[in-house]
Amino acid sequence: MIKVITMMKRREGLTPEEFNRYWNEKHIPLAQRVIPDHLAPEKYILNHAVRFGDAFDPSFDGIGALCFSDRQRFQEWKEWFLSDEGRILREDELHFVDPGTKISLVGEERVIVEEKEFRGRGRASGEAGEAVKLMAMLKRRDGMSLEEFGRHWHEDHGPMAVRVIPDAVRIRRYVQNHMVGISEEEEPFFDGIVEFCLEGMDSLEAWMAFYTSDAGKVIRDDELRFIDMKRMMVVMVEESVFAEMPGRSPS
Repeated sequence: MIKVITMMKRREGLTPEEFNRYWNEKHIPLAQRVIPDHLAPEKYILNHAVRFGDAFDPSFDGIGALCFSDRQRFQEWKEWFLSDEGRILREDELHFVDPGTKISLVGEERVIVEEKEFRGRGRASGEAGEAVKLMAMLKRRDGMSLEEFGRHWHEDHGPMAVRVIPDAVRIRRYVQNHMVGISEEEEPFFDGIVEFCLEGMDSLEAWMAFYTSDAGKVIRDDELRFIDMKRMMVVMVEESVFAEMPGRSPS
């Protein structure tokens, strides 16, 4: 799957709540109306940043992802979006997005842990738990090629992490998005974006306890082999997924 991932900060003068409301209630319905059916993405994922008090301002207010089945579908959508017909969506972004901080990347999705649904653990019988999602934006270590970064991340680090993370960290989904340049000369702003979904706050607490422990040192040490840790950004988000675009009937 090909994803167009866009990281956004809200326009000056907007509160986080106003940013979220415009994105959900104005921009998405507009996209639903104007994108031609044959160009519509398979999924549109909205990730709203979670805040912990007024003093903390996340690196991004929202991270959106348009999902396409292949590169051809993505290219066709891109041509439309950059055309005069797509101008209406580009201009609408200015109502809620600070264009100077917007970062758009194209990535290939690689699933490390497929979607799971856990039940029980003190909840009512048959009631699924709430997912907690962490997203980390990664840049490769100096001296490493993009190909070397991607290979180590996918073939070594991801499988190793799944092996050593304890069962108390209930992984609901683990996805790596490997960024690609739009052209041969273009260097992606980030080289990879992690989507790490956990089953509830207890799993998040278990993950943090493990990651900072002696047992978690194997993951921390391996990260130093391929990630520039000073440039890594981590955001906790609430995810909404629109399949087939809202209001559309499956074809």
